[in-house]
Amino acid sequence: METAIEKNNEQQAVLINLMSAGYLEPEIFHMEKNQLLIEADELSKEKDRISKSINGDLTHLEEAKKLLLQTDYKSHAIGAMVGYPEPNYFSYVFKRQFGVSPSKYRTEQEEK
Repeated sequence: METAIEKNNEQQAVLINLMSAGYLEPEIFHMEKNQLLIEADELSKEKDRISKSINGDLTHLEEAKKLLLQTDYKSHAIGAMVGYPEPNYFSYVFKRQFGVSPSKYRTEQEEK
């Protein structure tokens, strides 16, 4: 995502340089510039959406950690409670974030 945003910024700079040097006619410059601005806006919105999704996942996973320690609910039930109705996906996301499966996290924390 960051690479696409950087590329868009570079393309805008090149376009401005070409216009300044007289290689582009104003109509073409404005048409291309508008297209790049639309693309930049779409990239920005996508980056925001991804960021909000990641932050939401972290909030849900932190809540799952609390529930794993404070309740006896099975991990698939906790996953559903925090927004992951598919047990395998919940375990996958939890392990990707914390390095252990939900059940292993619970066991390790209980041993401490």
